[in-house]
Amino acid sequence: QELLEALAAKQISKVCRIVERLKFDVDAPLNDDGETAVHVCVHHCGTRRDPGFVPVLRCLLRLGANPDAARAGGQMPAHRCAAFDLTPMLALLGEFGAEVDREDDEGYAPAHVCAAWGKTSALEWLLTRGAVHVERLHGNGMTLSMFAAVNGHLETLKCLRRLGADVRRPCFVDHDLIAGQRVQCTIMAMACYEGRDHVVKWLVDDCDVGKCESEIVVVDPAYIDEVTAREREAERRAKEELTARRGAGKECDIPNFTGSSLGRFPLVSAHFWTGDDLSERPRGVDPFSGTIALGTSMLKRA
Repeated sequence: QELLEALAAKQISKVCRIVERLKFDVDAPLNDDGETAVHVCVHHCGTRRDPGFVPVLRCLLRLGANPDAARAGGQMPAHRCAAFDLTPMLALLGEFGAEVDREDDEGYAPAHVCAAWGKTSALEWLLTRGAVHVERLHGNGMTLSMFAAVNGHLETLKCLRRLGADVRRPCFVDHDLIAGQRVQCTIMAMACYEGRDHVVKWLVDDCDVGKCESEIVVVDPAYIDEVTAREREAERRAKEELTARRGAGKECDIPNFTGSSLGRFPLVSAHFWTGDDLSERPRGVDPFSGTIALGTSMLKRA
């Protein structure tokens, strides 16, 4: 309780005394959700919009706090920085070695949080300084651009395109229209389906994407299996190259594709990463990419 009060009051000297002189474990959980002092500090900064907590975070990290400490659900301080668009804190975590592209238990990386909620500043830092790939896939097959389009965050989508995202990229996802069937979708298809008219207009006027690209393609399962095998082999090679590049100290442009069990594409509530309790989230699915296969059928939303 004494440490919590010192953190809330930004009393750096008192925090140091508790940790150093009283030998308090700086990574000890401070509440039932397993949040450490780093989580609490980031939360105060985000909810109070007070940059004065940045020096407090630096103090905790210098005292040896784990920048990747996971709370319940596997969420790390970087996820909360993304949710609050706290770029200086995100950069500070990265300075102390945080893995800013690590996923939580449901497959959400901080970049997914930024894209889904339109936190453009933190997302741009992750893409330009945090070695996160601009086409970073969620386990359900959605790209960062799809997250932004589905939730209507046009400025975030513009930022992604400026940094190299392909607004025409198709991905295989599970969709509401066809229960239990994977379909091939594009950003245009997602924007049309969700009624994001301002995103559709931008895609047509500024990106020269035709309305015909709003087609949802039902793909032959055999074709999906074939693409899956190719993608998993490509993922294996990409990870090997990523490891080699990091070992050589080079910049990396290899995406980190991961996936898990079957599920539908998520629409995440903003309360999840910023609230005090956990809410239910959808499960992930294996990511795919590809082009339209022969013998497939197409659906259009009326």
